[in-house]
Amino acid sequence: MRQSQSIAIRLAVILFLGAQTSAADPESIQRKLDHTNWSFNANESGIIASLRKSEGHAVSFTTDATFLSKLTISVLGKDGPIHSWNGGVESVFQVTDDVLYYIDYSSSTSGGTFVVVDLKTGKEVWTSPLQAIGPVGHSKYFNAITFEINFPEALITVHGQESFGNYIECKDLATGRTIAHRVYPPAEH
Repeated sequence: MRQSQSIAIRLAVILFLGAQTSAADPESIQRKLDHTNWSFNANESGIIASLRKSEGHAVSFTTDATFLSKLTISVLGKDGPIHSWNGGVESVFQVTDDVLYYIDYSSSTSGGTFVVVDLKTGKEVWTSPLQAIGPVGHSKYFNAITFEINFPEALITVHGQESFGNYIECKDLATGRTIAHRVYPPAEH
């Protein structure tokens, strides 16, 4: 009971802050980001790293027999799947305090969509497209993404590494609104 009260209080605070104003100051975060060097930790990307960062719920992976790199990822409750989405071995997610955070994206296209789901209700709290490096034309592409959640600052920081550039994007934890964004030149993969 105590843990569920903590979860409810955290969600209420996040939603309240989002309704009022961001806990994070967009201008100061953008100034900080403008002076931040590019970094990307590939060890934090993918389903294995995501499982290490998740707690409280089992996660299952189901493959398509005709396309083995395609996965259906499901967060499980005591009565079965609470929320499922299509992904792959490169998928990134985190389960913390009955809340699922994940980025719906493909490793062969630019950008993606950040999704937050309340696992008590199974309903999406918000979805927000990543600005990423912007639209690009391509025939062969690479895209890898990681993210960190800073609960005290109510901030999500996304690091993206793409064929035509890299980026760091900061999102308000309560609303998903992008509050800071910077594009960097492409790194060698």
